[in-house]
Amino acid sequence: MDQGGSWNALFWNNHDQPWALNRFGNTGKYREKSAEMLATATHLMRGTPYIYMGEKIGMMDPDYSSMNDYVDVEAKNAFKELTAKGMSEKDAFEIIKTKARDNSRGMIVNMLALVM
Repeated sequence: MDQGGSWNALFWNNHDQPWALNRFGNTGKYREKSAEMLATATHLMRGTPYIYMGEKIGMMDPDYSSMNDYVDVEAKNAFKELTAKGMSEKDAFEIIKTKARDNSRGMIVNMLALVM
């Protein structure tokens, strides 16, 4: 890429993916260190870093307790498909929790408990 003069767009997050902190980091004991690692990796690469809203404060996926909490039609349809194929509702819900687009579309207000 250096020879061609290309320039990368650097990003971890977007509105269709769960938060990078949940996908690649440890949201428990090492939440802050994981967020620092992701930010450092982004800013040390060649290119322009794009910081998605909420990323700068270490947003994490919401801890939804049921499918009723989800708004995204894709998550609801995937849940129906998984259970129709014989998967238990509990197992299907656990899959949806890790992959749903609603994870990165949650309200920033949910993070206040972690920063105060």
